[in-house]
Amino acid sequence: MSRRSRDFNFRPVLVKIDENGDIASVFDKQVNKELFEKPAQLEFLENFPTIKPAWRIYWKDIQQPARSVAANPVHIRVVENGPLRIAVEVLRYNEGSKMVQRIQLYAGNDGNRVEVDNHFDWRSRGTLLKAAFHLTSSNPEATYNLGLGTIQRGNSHEKQYEVSAHEWIDLTDQSGTYGALILTGYKYGSDKPDDNTLRLTLMHSPDTAECDDEMLDWGVFREMRWQDWGRYEFKYAITGHRGDWRDGQIYSEALRFEQRPAAFVIPRYKGQNGPSYSLLNINNPHVNIQAVKMAENGSGVVVRLQELSGQPADHVKLTAALPIRAAEELDGTERPLGEKLKVQNSSLSMDFSPYELKTVLLDIKPPETMTCTKPVHLEYDTDVFTYNTNREDGHNRERYNNFDPDRKRKKKYIPGSGSFDGRGETYPAEMIGNTVQLGNVSFNIGPREDYTHNALSCRGQKISLPEGATVVHLLAAAKKDMDVIFHAGDTPIPLTIGGWSGYIGLWDNRVFEGEVAELSYSLQNDLVRIDPAYIRHQRVAWYASHRHTHAADTLYQYGYLFAYRLDIPEGATYLTLPDSRFVRILAMSVGDEDHAVALQSPFEHLHRDEAFATRFANLYTPEVND
Repeated sequence: MSRRSRDFNFRPVLVKIDENGDIASVFDKQVNKELFEKPAQLEFLENFPTIKPAWRIYWKDIQQPARSVAANPVHIRVVENGPLRIAVEVLRYNEGSKMVQRIQLYAGNDGNRVEVDNHFDWRSRGTLLKAAFHLTSSNPEATYNLGLGTIQRGNSHEKQYEVSAHEWIDLTDQSGTYGALILTGYKYGSDKPDDNTLRLTLMHSPDTAECDDEMLDWGVFREMRWQDWGRYEFKYAITGHRGDWRDGQIYSEALRFEQRPAAFVIPRYKGQNGPSYSLLNINNPHVNIQAVKMAENGSGVVVRLQELSGQPADHVKLTAALPIRAAEELDGTERPLGEKLKVQNSSLSMDFSPYELKTVLLDIKPPETMTCTKPVHLEYDTDVFTYNTNREDGHNRERYNNFDPDRKRKKKYIPGSGSFDGRGETYPAEMIGNTVQLGNVSFNIGPREDYTHNALSCRGQKISLPEGATVVHLLAAAKKDMDVIFHAGDTPIPLTIGGWSGYIGLWDNRVFEGEVAELSYSLQNDLVRIDPAYIRHQRVAWYASHRHTHAADTLYQYGYLFAYRLDIPEGATYLTLPDSRFVRILAMSVGDEDHAVALQSPFEHLHRDEAFATRFANLYTPEVND
């Protein structure tokens, strides 16, 4: 990189990045103000608590100047330069940690903020890492969003220094003409050392060296020396505004930052409501729809709304895409509060006091049911469900599936032919109905009574398909994740059938030496490694909160059924199943449901190559950490 700063003129802000990889300048063209007094930096502060290190940050540490700042970039390079976004990547190694930051600017309505996308491989002990923003706006008080309102706090002092906020922190200049906004993302702690500095807390990795020696002998705090170690991915952003935070409507900015819209491609459809369609609409920009859900008692749709600006809002109109037949206000636990709300022309009007939260139950006329699929008959050969009343029978589930009820004797025992996993463990029948509905796809579930079969074990069978079938939908699961191949006629269709239990995903997991009890509040064990994160890319169609064994419900041992879509080539009249008996199919349907195709993956990108796994497996070494 050249010695001079690189300028990226990407409307409506101008950003300069210096040779150290720091954001040196953010000039907001709409406000016509420079937001930064000096470069924003990553500050490494001391972090040596004397007691309860996981929970406490001490004034003695935080009031001291940073012991170092992130420096010595390995590279600074432009990694994106397109019509939607430009991104500059900065890679550094400091104090044992790898830090990759992508400084990003977008086009369109999102172009007024500077985003910092962080990817850390964190291994710095005794460290409190903060992103420090030295701003031109100056004020002894900043405004912090609390989710259900805002609060103003002054500069840090001994009794109040590390404070919390959700979504954003605003520092409006004392002149009231402009301000700077920090969008915090999923980082909630911060401090304000002086009138024009905000510092967002990113990592809290205390060292236990100064903790009480007797407590260390007990092992009470020992494992906390590796707190926050591992991989982290998070974002924060900086933007400016005219006037104060209300004038800038920065709550909308924060919502756009944290809840980006997802884009889908759908089949061409001649709609009856024009080119756009909203489930719910509200006519006041200061009132937001915070949540939409089905009522717990099934009586309608529950909508939670909140006034965000701290000012009264009268005659706020809520309109739904489908006719609202009735409405009433509820409390937070969905109990009625009183009289019915007046509904006029399929909408209702409400008044809000500052920051008021309302919960409303809507009785909405349901749309006509559209099921675009038809079931395919399956010759079930396995029982994978039990009720609480016959869990004991699940222990002998292999015997059940080979029982001849007419002759009242057991047929020849076939290992693994019953239960789900061949060991007598089953899905709880109480938790599933006669159908599983996934969008416009309907799956019929087989009988769950004793001695009945409700799943098909894959043994290479051929399933006849209805004439003209172009799409087959499967409801299936396997003993564990299994790569198999179906055949539509002669065309192979490879699939990974998801394991019926376990976790769908797990973030990086610290693994300690020896046995660690499930409920461990402290331990003496040393850190051995950090297992890398994973995510299973199957579409969950139904899940159970537990499984059945012969003795009990296995709590937190979840059960899943996954949905798969198979595109059938023209002329194929049958589907050949794989020869893998622990792949169980519970239902099959045919028909095209006109599904929407996502333009982005719904899953996190968790790349798992051998080098990556080895690096994480050997994360802890005594030479580095002791």
